Amino acid sequence: MICETFTSYSQECGEQHIFIEWRTPDFCRKTCSNEMIYSDCISTCPATCETVGNPSEGSCREECASGCECPRGSYLEMGRCVKAEDCPCFHHGQKYRPGQTIRQRCNDW
Repeated sequence: MICETFTSYSQECGEQHIFIEWRTPDFCRKTCSNEMIYSDCISTCPATCETVGNPSEGSCREECASGCECPRGSYLEMGRCVKAEDCPCFHHGQKYRPGQTIRQRCNDW
């Protein structure tokens, strides 16, 4: 019951843009798969490789929900957390792997 109380309090704070990390490995622990971390107030529009460099990234915490998200500074790509330099590029709706080049007219990009 105490974990639910703290969760509710943490979510209320999160909706006021005050984020509290109160869980510890020994107290109300929650785990996530891959490199993700658990939070009582995850973004409803998580940072993904498609949003790299977008100034509105991470600004969707108006309503809090509990769940798993990528650590700050990494981006969600195909269910994994990756660094910005490991994100694919997007050009005309197509996805290209890091280091891959495309030919457009007589130029390689």
